[in-house]
Amino acid sequence: CIDPCLYIKDNIICVVFVDDTLFFAPDDSLIDKEISKLKTSGFDLTDKGEVDAFLGIKFDKQPNGNLKMFQLALINAIIETLGLQHDSKKYKTPAVHPPLQPYRNYPMSKESWSYRSVIGMLTYIARNMRPDIEYAVHMCARFQSNPRTPHVNAVKRIG
Repeated sequence: CIDPCLYIKDNIICVVFVDDTLFFAPDDSLIDKEISKLKTSGFDLTDKGEVDAFLGIKFDKQPNGNLKMFQLALINAIIETLGLQHDSKKYKTPAVHPPLQPYRNYPMSKESWSYRSVIGMLTYIARNMRPDIEYAVHMCARFQSNPRTPHVNAVKRIG
């Protein structure tokens, strides 16, 4: 057991959440064998076929067999909260350079959205789906108690 909800056995990955379970393996026959064993052991299982979505995460099976995972609902919520629906991505990297500072001489944030709330959403995305934005999110998170205009702009850059 790697995590209370994640199990790995041979070439099978099993993810459990309450009464929903996902199996991943390089070959479907491995999954079929494992499900048969579990049913023989007394588990009442229903095979719902290929996974499309699980806990808000959408799955897209790639031609090479890899899974691409999206969390579009949360990402769209961040974009909408930041008011960036019609703004194209202007930057190639999520982090500002040089790194964020306290910027005490700049005005306080006067945005209509909650800086802390957006940082929370971005942290969830960074930790679970987008490790490439983790550094930028962490830099912005340091200023949650007193965000200034440059901090808000840095959050929008990530969004």
